Amino acid sequence: MDNSDIFNRLLKITIISLSKISCLFPRNFSLFIGELFAKLIYNFYRFSSYKNHISNNIKSTLPISDSGAKKMAKKHIIKFTKNLVDLLRFDTLKEETFDKIVSIKNSEFFHQAINENKGVILVSAHYGCWELIGAAISLKLKNVLNVLVQRPSQPVFDELFVQFRQKVKVRTHYNNSGVLSLRPLFRALENHECLGFLVDQHGESEDTFGEFFGNIVSIPSGPALFAYKTGAPIVPVFIRRTKDDRHEILFHPVIHIDSNGDKEVEV
Repeated sequence: MDNSDIFNRLLKITIISLSKISCLFPRNFSLFIGELFAKLIYNFYRFSSYKNHISNNIKSTLPISDSGAKKMAKKHIIKFTKNLVDLLRFDTLKEETFDKIVSIKNSEFFHQAINENKGVILVSAHYGCWELIGAAISLKLKNVLNVLVQRPSQPVFDELFVQFRQKVKVRTHYNNSGVLSLRPLFRALENHECLGFLVDQHGESEDTFGEFFGNIVSIPSGPALFAYKTGAPIVPVFIRRTKDDRHEILFHPVIHIDSNGDKEVEV
């Protein structure tokens, strides 16, 4: 067993232990401990060589002062850590208590799309506690969600994320086997299930470009290509943490791709 194997085993044991411990306590207490830990991390961060990384990103996108950007960076680390706590507590998620921590807005857009009987392509981002969207689709909206992901560089994270998703019956698929890896996804849409994409700038796609906060970046075309080939509607959906430490999932109006139109234009 080499050092990387030892590290991965210890990391897995640590994360599983943190998950079990956080589930033993009330959510408010677990979030309180998470916030204390985040503040400790922030104090280390602001004396590191990366101390201006987050605030510089904030200033490049928002008209904000240096001090305001630093305060927002601290809030970001706290919210991010609290989202990790809620992910670690996935064992406690139940349909009857789900509404206590998550509210769903504009679900009529989802129902409108699912009623077309072509499956639904959900598009979200690495924003908020995004794994809770899958839990909402399964526990509250009573549909099956299939997510297409890239394998993380650390195998232990891949294994644990799959386990967390399985707790809420979300199916994980990988996009590293070419056409073969796409067949289950087309089959899922044929079965009127949901297909979820978490999009980001500079993904694997290098053929579609757009402007992002004044910068030209490659943007993912996968959701549009699936919609073009299947006729399935696209529904954007995002989640955010509210001031009372609950989460709000917001669905947006349905987007249709014309499967008979010019492919490049539609994408």
